[in-house]
Amino acid sequence: MKRPRILIVDDDRQNRMLLEVLLATDGYQLDAVDSGEAALVAVEREPPDVILLDVMMPGMDGYEVTRRLKSRMDTRHIPIIMITALHDHQARLLGLESGAEDFLSKPVDRAELSVRVKNLARLKAFQEEQLRFKDNFLSHVSHELRSPLTAIKQFSAILLAGLAGELNPDQRKYQEIVLRNIHQLQAMIDDLLEVTRLETGKLSIEPEAASCAEAVSDCFDTLRASAHLRDITLTCDIPETLPRLYADPMRLRQMLIILLDNAIKFSPSGGCVHTTLQACPFDDRLLQVSVTDAGAGMTAQVASRIFDRMYQSAAHVEHSRKGLGLGLFICRELIVRQGGTIAVVSEPGVGSTFSFTLPAYTLTTTLSPLLTDEGWPAEEAGVVVVDVEVQEQPATGGGAHWSHDVRAVILRCLMPNLDVLLSSVRTGSGRERFFVAAFATEHGVSILSRRIRGELERLACLRQRGRGITVSVMMLLPSTEALAGPRDDMLAAMSAMFEEALTHHHWTRIDTHEQQEDSRR
Repeated sequence: MKRPRILIVDDDRQNRMLLEVLLATDGYQLDAVDSGEAALVAVEREPPDVILLDVMMPGMDGYEVTRRLKSRMDTRHIPIIMITALHDHQARLLGLESGAEDFLSKPVDRAELSVRVKNLARLKAFQEEQLRFKDNFLSHVSHELRSPLTAIKQFSAILLAGLAGELNPDQRKYQEIVLRNIHQLQAMIDDLLEVTRLETGKLSIEPEAASCAEAVSDCFDTLRASAHLRDITLTCDIPETLPRLYADPMRLRQMLIILLDNAIKFSPSGGCVHTTLQACPFDDRLLQVSVTDAGAGMTAQVASRIFDRMYQSAAHVEHSRKGLGLGLFICRELIVRQGGTIAVVSEPGVGSTFSFTLPAYTLTTTLSPLLTDEGWPAEEAGVVVVDVEVQEQPATGGGAHWSHDVRAVILRCLMPNLDVLLSSVRTGSGRERFFVAAFATEHGVSILSRRIRGELERLACLRQRGRGITVSVMMLLPSTEALAGPRDDMLAAMSAMFEEALTHHHWTRIDTHEQQEDSRR
């Protein structure tokens, strides 16, 4: 049985050490960080069983940390004990309103601390057991449902294709109804499983520099047929001057599909669904994506609950096929998990605009998880550049899969605490370039580059399609400001160094095929 993990968050080093001493004999795994920002990074990296959280900290205080963790489905179940020197009733009320489970006042009594941590650790273990049971149950049920559904779908497709004989108009109509309902039931099962993955923390989010224009174009291609059936026009306005989003490309498409599909369903025949990207009006670190329809709209009461789990208004049920009411809930959770928010502005009889924010891509955002309390993983760093040449072929729909496979191989070669995939760029027709930041000596970076090349050369889709691979490296020498000082200054200096390197054109090509064990790992 694994030992419960306790995360201590306090900007005062003496207070962190004191709490570690008080809990040292209770058999917990103890981790400590010195800021609210560092706490969010630590929770993202490895969720703890209990958090001991100081309230008054510079920058992000304990209340804000609690609100952010409790707003996310995968972290809201982590118990939080707030520890503060404040004794007034209002301070405690603010803590409880933000979502904290308990409160302790300084100086902390060891016996009281021990009992409260033990009780909350037991509660967390019980909640995890319940979620595991639910996950296993839904996985089993979904598997049992999918098998007969797949068979029904296949035989319906055979009948519609006329392979078992020609159908008369009524028979074809009835089979099309059967097929639509199969798709509806499959979508419901997928939504249930997605919610379960969100609750159990099994839903993977891999943020990177994501193109909103590419995501919208892909979604338009996917939904063009359903839009055509309702005579709906799909339009967009995405300025090329805006930066990319820092988001998981697959999840970005999933979120857009949910919003665009809803907009199409609720728009009148002959209407228009418009998608825009703009700088966020209230935070220059974010970008805002909006999907606007000219449908029936909704009242303020409906708008206030539209993102709740399994919520459906009577008007929505009347105007569309019935579902589980999970689409917008899943959309909100995916956005929140990627550092954004979502809102709706709607007027009955006029239409609705769903707008969500996501961080703009910056190297600072990407490098931040590698900077710990002890500093960067190494005092030396390098950039590995992977160029993959694409021999253009007639469109077969496999281009996106090829790029995804290459990215997956590169990610498998990286160590989470040492390396990070910075971005990828399509450098003209037939070529894509991937940038990796690696913290290691020149020897370690060279070994990583060889490993990436070796794994890519074994990738079946590249061998079959005759695509060329070039791996290059450039060693960097971080400045004093990048290696020591305030966290924000270190991040800014290191990001500036990598930014300059990404525009540098003199790379050292690695041609050797030798495979070695990376001594960093």
